[in-house]
Amino acid sequence: MGLDITAYKGTKLIEKPNMGDTNHPEVWANQVYISIGNSEWEQGDDLEAGQVYEFSDVISVYSSSYSTYGNLRNELARIAGYEPLIAGSKYRGIYAARVCDNWEKGKRGILSELIYFADNEGEIGTKTTRKILNDLHAISKNSSELNEWNQGLLTDLIQTFEFAAVDGFVQFN
Repeated sequence: MGLDITAYKGTKLIEKPNMGDTNHPEVWANQVYISIGNSEWEQGDDLEAGQVYEFSDVISVYSSSYSTYGNLRNELARIAGYEPLIAGSKYRGIYAARVCDNWEKGKRGILSELIYFADNEGEIGTKTTRKILNDLHAISKNSSELNEWNQGLLTDLIQTFEFAAVDGFVQFN
């Protein structure tokens, strides 16, 4: 098992989903259940936790281990220009740690919504998806600073967020 990032396009809240025998909403082929939404992460925008959304299309371009994604987040923070949280530290997540520290202090910057987001479960709404997409395009000019593997992962992320920017959202699980 690892991290899967799925993008949904053309999403719409189902006002009254069919309820199953277990008193949970039934989810059909062109629908997805939102488990976290805006309940824990402001990046969920207006997505409502515990609801079902229909979608016009879905892709899952990005799939990797959590450690690979953690490394990518750190490298994205580095090429976005963040300083390490502790100068000279060998901690491998030191650039991403700076972003998280800034977030906790109320400071937002390029890619902060992506880097300060749980990678184990949750959704990023349309508005934030579009902001992250702009940030990804902005830092892609520095992609030569990444190794070949992370360049490919950055391309995958851009594709994912481009897809979801069309009235959709991105789901991590």
